[in-house]
Amino acid sequence: MDVRVEFLVEPLVAGQPGPHVEAAVSAIDRHGAQVSVGPFASEAAGPLDDIAAGVAAMFRDAFAQGATRVSVVLESDGAVSGTDPVVAFGDRAAEDSRDLKEFLAAVRPVAKALGATVVKSARSGDVPLRWRGAVVAAVRPTPLTEALDHMITSVEREMGGPLSELGRNEKQQAVALLNERGAFALRRSTDAVAESMKVSRITIYNYLNALESS
Repeated sequence: MDVRVEFLVEPLVAGQPGPHVEAAVSAIDRHGAQVSVGPFASEAAGPLDDIAAGVAAMFRDAFAQGATRVSVVLESDGAVSGTDPVVAFGDRAAEDSRDLKEFLAAVRPVAKALGATVVKSARSGDVPLRWRGAVVAAVRPTPLTEALDHMITSVEREMGGPLSELGRNEKQQAVALLNERGAFALRRSTDAVAESMKVSRITIYNYLNALESS
């Protein structure tokens, strides 16, 4: 099964990816998936085993090089086969694998931060996690629309109130935070942010243009 991974490594510095971003890209690349580097988020696609191994390495390498946040969205390109063997978390062979424990320990907090969950078995739309030929768990990803909601909620928490109640300068700061986290790379994000702020799309574009020219 092929999967697609979209990842955003912070802090972001325009035009200067930095060693933490380069380490993340290299980790995915050396596990066999060619990375398409974007202005904010980057993405890669490939066999599940390669992507899973690359993501695990990316967490370690990016944080070792100074990353402060790594956001990941995983999407499956097809339905999950019902014949995949699933190893329960209580399985002794799985529990005895130190590497497997480290891998799942690395995936869980990232999945939680994105609103996704690591589950024992996969269903259609989930991303099964294989380890040495067996499916040991699955990531139930957050739909991209919910990922944006998650980012908006996070920014509202940091700004101390709903986006619609912020002043003009605070709204500009909130747009800057969302922009840094790759929110505007998501489909229809401008409309969603404008609705949350109770402003027009043109206002959001003006805020973004001001960021680019500053």
